[in-house]
Amino acid sequence: MKSRVIERWVEAHLAGRRISANSLIISVYGDLIAVHGGVVWLADLIRLMAPFGLNERVVRTSVYRLVQDDWLESGQVGRRSYYRLAAAGMRRFAPAWRRIFEPEGEGWSGTWQVVMLPSALDARVADNLRRELSWAGYGALNAGVLLRPTDDASTLRNILDGCGLRDRVVPLTARGLDGVTGAATDELVRECWDLQAIAATYDAFIEHFRPLLRAFGAGEVEPEQAFLVQTLLMHEFRRVLLHDPQLPVQVMPNRWRGDAARELCAQLYRLTWRAACQHLQASCATPEGPLPPPSAQFFRRFGGLESPPAATDEVAVEGLKSSFQASSRDYLRSVPPFRIYENHRLREAVRGTADTVVRATAQAQPGLLRIDVATGNADARSLFERVVSVLGHRGVDIARAYLDVFDAGEGDQPVTVLGFVVTA
Repeated sequence: MKSRVIERWVEAHLAGRRISANSLIISVYGDLIAVHGGVVWLADLIRLMAPFGLNERVVRTSVYRLVQDDWLESGQVGRRSYYRLAAAGMRRFAPAWRRIFEPEGEGWSGTWQVVMLPSALDARVADNLRRELSWAGYGALNAGVLLRPTDDASTLRNILDGCGLRDRVVPLTARGLDGVTGAATDELVRECWDLQAIAATYDAFIEHFRPLLRAFGAGEVEPEQAFLVQTLLMHEFRRVLLHDPQLPVQVMPNRWRGDAARELCAQLYRLTWRAACQHLQASCATPEGPLPPPSAQFFRRFGGLESPPAATDEVAVEGLKSSFQASSRDYLRSVPPFRIYENHRLREAVRGTADTVVRATAQAQPGLLRIDVATGNADARSLFERVVSVLGHRGVDIARAYLDVFDAGEGDQPVTVLGFVVTA
């Protein structure tokens, strides 16, 4: 059941902020879609972004621009379009999201990475490099010199290689002659980074998101609300964090507000991620079929998330056995075992709810796609007619159609599962 408190919070957040559609879509890709394979159908993405107030036209325009900016790349299967992260987008994500989920430790030897930009460098190229370096925590001493106190030179090399500028700028590794820190170092940090302004944005972030801890701790987390809050949480934290260079503790103020903000973000993330992933997987599919589960790297975020138990053959066999026992002889004779088990999974996903689950699966025969629709609260005949009408209106050719109605158990509405094999 949806929480009215969370619903009002989301409404107020969206009403009180001007959020870039491009940036919000990038947040969704970076936080969740990337770890679930990195690709979704455009139609699914449009539905996924609708609760944020982004209509179809806005989403289509945004993904077009993101393709032009090398964040995404598109593809088609028949008349349907999908979007995946481009190689350049993945390269940009790596340092930004590593700074969010895997901040650098306290160790620092006093080494600085410095980049000097020749004045002859094209202005647009220079601006793009400054932006890339800023995302990685570099500060500008002036227009031609950017620097960061860190022992990590590999991130700088990757950025320069990705921009094709390794031999067009002057990257340096420097060390102080008189130790790691001092008054001059503190002054340099103040010149390159406005830490007071950054601390104020962290305070605002904490004040805004802290009330959600009690709301999410009050009971079961509703999947769509978890997805909305987690997306807005990471979008805002990413925005604040991109202005924070995450400097070594030796050059930072005591009791840095960024530490408290990160802890709050991690607490909320641990409350939302499971239900948010559930919503994403129920709402989206790939050209190859359902979204894969999160990658192993996902569970290392914020020092480690509780990974779900791995599915075992025993669990799969028990699920299939249960489906066989609950099925009629006619059903068992006419439906392959694999499809019986898939229908069982669909039935369990919506049983006792008013939800609808849609999944798309590529078929063995080239050019064919199976679309399954399961719902726990609809008249089978009218649902069948509506889906056929929608597919026909969109010019989708239906090769075969299936309709199954399952008894969901005492007190629950029957579950309807529709299957359509269509020309992709």
